[in-house]
Amino acid sequence: MLYQGDQISIFYNSNSWSYTKLGEITNKTESELKNILGNSNATLVLSIN
Repeated sequence: MLYQGDQISIFYNSNSWSYTKLGEITNKTESELKNILGNSNATLVLSIN
């Protein structure tokens, strides 16, 4: 989700806030995402298919 025009937020579950959806992560469960992204050394790569 795009937050305040220049920051990206990742939600592990649905939300009711008014963010701009940029895409979605597939083939990972909520717990898998928390495990992967919960580390302060995680790197996120965005791509357009």
